[in-house]
Amino acid sequence: CDLVAVIHQAASIAAPNTSVQLEVPERFEIWGDADRLEQVFINLIGNAVRHNPVGTPIEIAMTQPEDLSKVHVEVRDQGVGMPPDAISYLNSLTSERDRDRGLGLRLVRGLINAHGGRVKAVKAPQATGGGTVVAIELSIEDPDEQLSL
Repeated sequence: CDLVAVIHQAASIAAPNTSVQLEVPERFEIWGDADRLEQVFINLIGNAVRHNPVGTPIEIAMTQPEDLSKVHVEVRDQGVGMPPDAISYLNSLTSERDRDRGLGLRLVRGLINAHGGRVKAVKAPQATGGGTVVAIELSIEDPDEQLSL
């Protein structure tokens, strides 16, 4: 799927009245289910909009690390920051989830894991504006095919 198109669509759904700054190429093809990845980004962008004051800057940046078989996507906001238990859950440090928080982060973690990727969240330092950074690493190729080579 075209990951850039997925991100654009998710931003238009999750933040139709909010400016989301995108630092992405024009097009970037990866192995993945576009609908499921769109749900991941809808959840992350939607959380950044809902859990922060109106007008909080939201950025999405895509980079390719030295390992050209992967791509990194960061969803950043300069809001109040994700609670520590939510960060621990996304970072796979805990398996239990507070029932009062909903399914959004479960879906993010589960869908990224199902794509053979990794997700990591950190509370951003106040020196950079604060907020939360959720970093996602995805394989460009089908991870199952990579393993069978």
